[in-house]
This record gives sequence, structure tokens and C-alpha cells, in this order.
Amino acid sequence: MADVGFVGSMLVQPRLSSGFAGERVAGTKQASNSRTVTMMADAFQKEYQSFGNFMVDYKLAKRPFEYRRRGARADPLDYPPGPAWAGIHSISRCNKRPGISDLMAKADEFMAK
Repeated sequence: MADVGFVGSMLVQPRLSSGFAGERVAGTKQASNSRTVTMMADAFQKEYQSFGNFMVDYKLAKRPFEYRRRGARADPLDYPPGPAWAGIHSISRCNKRPGISDLMAKADEFMAK
């Protein structure tokens, strides 16, 4: 027969607290409220973080001069400031520009003349 103390310890409910999205997570402590949101950047994000513009909308128009290049500068934004910004950075290698950037750079040079 099993020990009553052992069986009793198996049936004890863990302490529950709210998780990141409000779900109940077992065995976690409530974090102190902070005014600033900090996010860890993993190795993939550091390697493939795009520099230049974020939220850039490249739309191929019927005529080349109708290209629209919108977006905010990514210089002041080191990493996404909050969970709502997750996935907004376009994935590109830091040392290589993607093909559309080459084309848009040529379009910028052409329109600047």
C-alpha cells in the first residue's frame, strides 16, 4: 500500500498566477509592474535584424515612378519596444541588401535626379 503522505503530496494543487497573455501558469511569481517593456533578442533576431526602414510598404505599381516607399526610420529603434511590435521587422541579412532594396535604391537615385 502506498504511503498516505506521498499520495497526499501528489494531489496538492500548485500555486497559480497569471502568465504573459493572462493565462494561468503554474509555479510562477507575479512580476513587479515596470513602466518600460524590455524584450530579449535571440541570436536569430540579432543576425537577421533589418536596418534602415521598418514597416516599409513596397508596392509594385504600373509605372516605375509610382513606387511608394513608406516607413519609419529604424535607427532609434534598437529592438522592438513591446510585444505588439513582434514580427514587424522584415527579415534580411544585415550585411546583404535584399533584391527589392537594390531596385528601390535605383528608383530613389533616379527620382532624385
